[in-house]
Amino acid sequence: MRYIRALTVLGLVPLCLTTAAITPSRADHWNLERTGLSAPSRLVKFRGTYYATVENATVRDLEIHGNVVIEASNVTMANVRLVSEAPWHALRVMESATGFTLQESEIDGAGGTVNGVYGFGTFLRNDIHGVDNGINVIAPSTIRDNYIHDFRTSTDGHYDGIEINGGHDIQIVHNLIVNEHDQTSAVMMNNEFSGLSNISIENNRLVGGGYTIYLDGRKGGGAVDDASIRIIGNEIGGGRWGNFAFYDSQPVVEGNNARK
Repeated sequence: MRYIRALTVLGLVPLCLTTAAITPSRADHWNLERTGLSAPSRLVKFRGTYYATVENATVRDLEIHGNVVIEASNVTMANVRLVSEAPWHALRVMESATGFTLQESEIDGAGGTVNGVYGFGTFLRNDIHGVDNGINVIAPSTIRDNYIHDFRTSTDGHYDGIEINGGHDIQIVHNLIVNEHDQTSAVMMNNEFSGLSNISIENNRLVGGGYTIYLDGRKGGGAVDDASIRIIGNEIGGGRWGNFAFYDSQPVVEGNNARK
């Protein structure tokens, strides 16, 4: 299975997984059996740019070869496979499109897309792979029970599972993020475009990168409230140089289990 191969490349086996066959009870701990498409046999193909322009709409059961732009509020996408043909963003959530949810879907960047997702919203039980950055977050978001892995790009990438270049009220909970490369991170936080505050990284399995978690407060885009940034109860390991790199910031770090 590809998620086992990705971990064993780094010499790591995540908690509750072994290189033997995965039983459903073990897989459920990191959501691997429940992540991604809920009903792949139902998919109908669509080619091109899919624009979501109707408020409160539910978009489901599509296989999209192209990219997606969310322009309306309160859109939900479910059971969607997106095979990106866009250079920058497979799925773009516009700043005015509040209340977006992506759940039980798959994004394949095909090695040619920078961001699997660029925007904000609620992201539940998705399988994101083949991109430079899994989810590039720009505003309050909940990111829970996702599998982000197999990073690829057509140029020299700076791979991040979740990237936050300024933001607040972001919850990153119970995800499995495997960066097979020796740079950059599983989770990157910096204040390049705005400050950072009220960010929780809890109960995830985070693997690989140069340092597995970065927090860089030197970019000058806004203040970093490091007392409100919490890194708690995670399984962390496989960074080339270590688990954490904190610059001009000292977040709350408690109860994490380092794995070599």
